[in-house]
Amino acid sequence: MSSKPPEGRRGIDRRGIIVAIVIIVILALFVPFMPTTYVAYELKTSTTKGLITQLSTEWTTKTYYSYTTALNTETRTFVKLENGEVIDPGRCVYGIAYIKAGSDIAVRWRSDESVDIKVYDEVEGQKWVNGMSAQPLAAKSGTEGILPLHISATGKYYFAACNPHKGILGIGAKKVALLTFTVSGTTFEEVTITQTLTTIQPITHTTITSTSKPVVYTETVTKTEYKSIFQKLVEKAK
Repeated sequence: MSSKPPEGRRGIDRRGIIVAIVIIVILALFVPFMPTTYVAYELKTSTTKGLITQLSTEWTTKTYYSYTTALNTETRTFVKLENGEVIDPGRCVYGIAYIKAGSDIAVRWRSDESVDIKVYDEVEGQKWVNGMSAQPLAAKSGTEGILPLHISATGKYYFAACNPHKGILGIGAKKVALLTFTVSGTTFEEVTITQTLTTIQPITHTTITSTSKPVVYTETVTKTEYKSIFQKLVEKAK
């Protein structure tokens, strides 16, 4: 004979099994079941140093000089003896002038009797004044005339008018009246003319400075998460 368990005991066991199954299903649906890996992308920023070229301008004043030469011409009288100067027999009157090289001069005279006109340079003139034998640069005689002369060296020059009428043993000696006696001429001198020009000019300066620049980059991160069966079913349904 077989024996059967009581009906009440069997019902309790079935209910316990059902409850256990329900709990297991709930845990399976809502509790993370298995790990899943996925890739996440995050945007991040950083800074980097960059070089910047900057131009700045300032103004400066510059002065330029230009030089030109010109010929300065001057006409003047160097020596002028008194009108009516009386020269004794065998005597001379003279004048001294400082004349620059390149000058063109002329001795002009007029007298009541003939006279000897002589021109000495500085060296020979000193000899002549001291009573020594001297060589004139130029000489001319007469009662009137013009003695032209080009001056080749800068210096002192002696211009003399001499009375040659000494006679013989004093017989026939004559005095001479020098009516006019002038030494005039034109001097030529190179002069430098300076011209000044001032201008304002720009000056450009170049400077290099560094500056911070934002840089955006993407960072990839692999993450692991746990999903329940229910979450996976929902994702698949989407």
